[in-house]
Amino acid sequence: VLIQFSEPSHVAKLLEGRKRQTTRKARKRNLKVGDVLQCYYKPRMQRGTCKNCISQRTAECTYHEMNETVDCCLKWNNYFGEATVAKIENVVFAEQSAQYRIAWARADGFLHFVEADHWFAAHYGNDWQFMEWQVIHFVPHWVTHDILNCMPLLFPRYQ
Repeated sequence: VLIQFSEPSHVAKLLEGRKRQTTRKARKRNLKVGDVLQCYYKPRMQRGTCKNCISQRTAECTYHEMNETVDCCLKWNNYFGEATVAKIENVVFAEQSAQYRIAWARADGFLHFVEADHWFAAHYGNDWQFMEWQVIHFVPHWVTHDILNCMPLLFPRYQ
């Protein structure tokens, strides 16, 4: 199942394994635990543009700074890899505690709930908290299990 990510500030968190959940509206074909996700960053954009590249920007990759609309360097990549669905929650955020919403926002890649609220309101309207959402927890295969097990030690705010 292809799943796309589109928030630039979440790319590093996804690559490092600090973002292991995503919140989506219900799908036509609901996901189930065990499904394998093909995770991409902005897959609908033109292939090879710097605007949807997740490769680490290095000194030899100067296209990122200079050429926003031309083909990118040979290091261009927008594919994170595979991930396995570990858990799915159906959630209406207006019905959740403040503690739940804070933990959810951090796990979903935001600094705090206010930031998540602004992002979701801008994309789905001010009443987004009253809609039903699926919080999809996944295990990213591109991150080693050693790193995943050490996440609370490496990033204490990531719980």
